[in-house]
Amino acid sequence: MTKIRTPLQRLQDLIPPPEQPTEAGSSKLRRSVERALGSPLPTDLYEFALVYGSGRFHSRESGCLLQICNPFSGAFFDQVVDWANLCRDLKKAEGDSYIPYDLYPERPGLLALGDDDNGRFIFWLTEGEPDEWPILVWPLERQFKRIDKSLNEFLYQLFSGTIDCWGGDKRSTWFKTHRKELAFSPVEPISPKEKPTAKKKPADSIRDAVRSAMEALGNDATSSNIQR
Repeated sequence: MTKIRTPLQRLQDLIPPPEQPTEAGSSKLRRSVERALGSPLPTDLYEFALVYGSGRFHSRESGCLLQICNPFSGAFFDQVVDWANLCRDLKKAEGDSYIPYDLYPERPGLLALGDDDNGRFIFWLTEGEPDEWPILVWPLERQFKRIDKSLNEFLYQLFSGTIDCWGGDKRSTWFKTHRKELAFSPVEPISPKEKPTAKKKPADSIRDAVRSAMEALGNDATSSNIQR
């Protein structure tokens, strides 16, 4: 009898994790992570982080296709707060129709989950029990797409080209064509509140990515409202 493989196992078959993941943490840290955040998190986020750690999914011809916020990273809480503050500024500038959700720490609300190098973002929508939270994809077209799947199932279906939600030039057909080129690379740990002069703060990077995406869509009016 064939044993059914879990979404995380299928993701590992598709894109192998690093042999020595960065900031893979320990399941024993879960309580302290959630105490600092003031909220529980989905179990499969921890399962993903234990296997992959901190890093980026990418291909040979593309930069970062997706980087998941790692709850075991020392910068996780700062990242969550930075994203929430930026989105709150965008919501204030552009109106509720632009971001029709509340933001962390409000529940239900948007909680940072991941992003790429080109202005795509994914969030948890913190409604109901954590293991049932839907994922909201915010692609370049800036129309939220709700995905009612676990994180690891979503990642497997995204990178295998089973679902079409990433927008821009990264349609499901692109992922199918480039499936064998996809990889995951670990990144160096970032300390809490680390602000190296050669790098931008997370909020600045997100803001610039949103601005670039808006300009690419010809939405200069929206872009000009995003103030530092």
